[in-house]
Amino acid sequence: LPWVSRAFAGDEITILYNATEKVDDTSLPANALRLALSKIDKPYVLKPSPVGYPTQTGLVNALATGGDVDVCWVGVDMTVWDETLPVPFPIDGGLLGYRRFLINGERQVDFQSVTSIETLRRFIAIQGPGWGDIDILRNAGITVRTGLYKNLFRMTVGGRADFFPRAAFEAINEQKQHVSTALNLAVEQNLILKYNFALMFFVSKKKPELQNDILKGLEAAHA
Repeated sequence: LPWVSRAFAGDEITILYNATEKVDDTSLPANALRLALSKIDKPYVLKPSPVGYPTQTGLVNALATGGDVDVCWVGVDMTVWDETLPVPFPIDGGLLGYRRFLINGERQVDFQSVTSIETLRRFIAIQGPGWGDIDILRNAGITVRTGLYKNLFRMTVGGRADFFPRAAFEAINEQKQHVSTALNLAVEQNLILKYNFALMFFVSKKKPELQNDILKGLEAAHA
């Protein structure tokens, strides 16, 4: 006869995901990870890492060396790819590569002259240390400065940089979240910078089964 069993707490498989200042439990990747694992018939339980990794470099190093994290989501970068187990499925469908600019709203007029990558090179971008965008932007001839994520918004409006390129789905939310502490923070009104960049999950090399389960779950959800 068919029967149903209930998983006990001791049967749970705890998965620690990246806990950084950028992580929001209602975000697209967090929800995609929950959805993927819900398609797998295993008692996975997602919990934030007890360690908050303030930089992507530190996060990836922890993932690669057995730190307190099992899975993270970052933009595709070959360093991350080599040091971890990538889950080859673009969570965002490539939208990470469509960049809106956070700027000092009082300088909107300065960006009216930007009509090409050549004219954009007159402006200085800012990013977090270790982010995959840095090499992409620098290879395009754009000067890039770096700082901790929590400081980037104030650095942008304060003149440390001219623009902070963010994914289209990040810029609007971050402007709302940070304008109270970074006065005049605004989303630039006219421009999108497009390059090939995707958001993916990366898993510790100690957990190949998790890599496979996340991929199967994403494919099932997509289907």
